[in-house]
Amino acid sequence: ATCCSDCMSFKLSYYNEYKSYLSMRTLLLGFLVLEAISALTREELAYFNVAPNTAEKNTGVRPLMSITDNGDGTLTIKSNGIPNHETGTFPSGNTNPNNIRVQHIDLTVNKVPVMRANGSEIYCLPLGIVGISITGEQINSWFPAIRACPTAPEIETLDICEGHPSPDGSYHQHHFSPCLLKQTCDKPSGIVGVAIDGIPIYGSWDENGKQLTQSDLDSCGGRWDKDGRYKYHVTVDPPYYLGCIKGELRRNSGLNLNEFFCSCPFNGSYYRESFPDSPPPPGSRPPTNGGGPGANATKVCTDPGTGTHLSCKDTFDMTQIPTRNISIMEVKTVKLAPCCPEGSDCGNSCIELVNGNKSLKSSCTRESREIKVWKFNAGVAATPINSITIIFITTLMILLQ
Repeated sequence: ATCCSDCMSFKLSYYNEYKSYLSMRTLLLGFLVLEAISALTREELAYFNVAPNTAEKNTGVRPLMSITDNGDGTLTIKSNGIPNHETGTFPSGNTNPNNIRVQHIDLTVNKVPVMRANGSEIYCLPLGIVGISITGEQINSWFPAIRACPTAPEIETLDICEGHPSPDGSYHQHHFSPCLLKQTCDKPSGIVGVAIDGIPIYGSWDENGKQLTQSDLDSCGGRWDKDGRYKYHVTVDPPYYLGCIKGELRRNSGLNLNEFFCSCPFNGSYYRESFPDSPPPPGSRPPTNGGGPGANATKVCTDPGTGTHLSCKDTFDMTQIPTRNISIMEVKTVKLAPCCPEGSDCGNSCIELVNGNKSLKSSCTRESREIKVWKFNAGVAATPINSITIIFITTLMILLQ
C-alpha cells in the first residue's frame, strides 16, 4: 500500500521540471512529439509471459497473466498478482502481518500512449497500483500507506526481491527489484513493466548501457530516448518508478478512482475504514488541501461520462510541504543497482541471502556514484512555503546544475 507526495515531489517538480522543459523544447524542434511515441512493440509484449511451472511458496498458486490486443487501440492486461520469482515468507512476524493473496488485476491502457499536455502531469499518485511488472505483480507508488511520508525502503520489511504484501494481500514492488530483470553490465535494460497510462517502464540502464539515476530523468521518472520514444525508468533513488503520471488514463482502465487522491499528508481514516482489523497507522494526520482519502478527500480523476479518457486534475498543493524542512542539495555517494558482467553466470538475481541478510553475489558488481540528493532535517514540521521561497529555491537549483 502507498502514501504521499512529500518533499521529494517538491524537489522533482521544481528542479527537474526546468530540465524537462529544456529537453522537451529541443525535441520539439526536431519532430512532432505525439508522432514520436510508438506503441508497445511485439518484442516488449513477449516479456509479459510468466512461466506458470512453479507455484508461489506462500499461496501454492501458480502465476497467471495475459495481454489482449482489443483491436481498438487498447491493450488489456490481466494477472492474478502472483509473481513468478522468489518471495519471502509472509506473514513475517511483527514486521509484516499480511498474507499474499490472489488478486484480480484487470488493467486497460492505450496501446499508443496519449501524452498529457506539458505542465498537466499528475503528481497525486494513487494509493496502490501505478503499473504491472513483466513478472505479474503490481508496481505501487513509492510511499507506504501506514506512515506519514517516508519512502518505502526506509521503513518497510521487503523480501529478497524487494517486494511485500499489502493488507489486501496484493504482493507488490515500490522500488528497484533485482528479480524483475537479469541485467548485464554496460548493456541496455529491457522492459520491466507497463504503467497505468500505457507507457513502458524500463530498467535502470539506457540504450547506451549507462545506469540512470533520477538526475538523468524528468520529474515523472522518465525520458525521451534517442529514437524519440518516451519511457519511464526504475532507479535506485526516489521516486524509483514514477514521480508523476505523464500519459492519459482511460475511462475503462479498471482503476479504482476512490483510491486516486493526493495522499500527503496521509489521512488514516481511509486505512482504518478499509482495514478495520489492522492497528491505526502511526503518523497519520488530517489532510491539507483535501489531500487524503476519506470524507475530506478530493479525487484526482473522475469519469466525465463521455469520451475516451478520465478527467484528471492534479490537486497537490506545492505550497504545503509537510513533515520535513528542506535544506539544500548535497552530493552523496550511493550504491547503484547491481549487474552481471558479460559472460558471467549470475543466476536469476544478483542478490542472495547470507545468514538471512541480503548480499551481493560474488559474480556480480555494483557501481557507486556521487549524485545530488536533497538534504532533509527529518522530524521537523515544515511551514507552508510561499511563492517568494519557491522562486528562490528554483533559482538555486538552476544555479546548482
